[in-house]
Amino acid sequence: RQRQMCIRDREWCDFDTAISEATAALESAGRIGDEMGRVHAIATLAYASGKLGNAGDALRYGNEGVKLSKASSNVKVLGGCYVYLGIAHSLEGDWEQSIQYFEKGLALQDRADSPLYSAILRMDFADTLLKKGDVKGAKKVLREALRFARMVGVAPLVRAIERELKKLG
Repeated sequence: RQRQMCIRDREWCDFDTAISEATAALESAGRIGDEMGRVHAIATLAYASGKLGNAGDALRYGNEGVKLSKASSNVKVLGGCYVYLGIAHSLEGDWEQSIQYFEKGLALQDRADSPLYSAILRMDFADTLLKKGDVKGAKKVLREALRFARMVGVAPLVRAIERELKKLG
């Protein structure tokens, strides 16, 4: 459960450590030929890089994650990688590309039947919409996130989303 909450907020996660550990995991997976391990490590690098504001690495790892996820037919990780590309493009102020990647990634995430990640990644989308100045859109996305969070019953996540919605009025 700590790992689940870790991916939501810097307050709960040390993204520098995530990058260090994912880099080591990527090297290990490469040495032993574990393609799924590589995919997951690259996805972690894409997300953590984006959360730390490093658009270049987030784009590089996100694109690599998309390529590897497609090859492995892993819809859940593919959806995540598209969202991570959305985060990266938002860092560059490319709102159109960002929103397209978020929407594509969330659709795949929903198809993968992963309500926990559907909730968490929608929180990232809401953050991006707020940076863009779209409060109405962010509220809509947060209400969707809340619905998914309640489906899985992760109380700290439900409370975090409710707090975000309350802040927005």
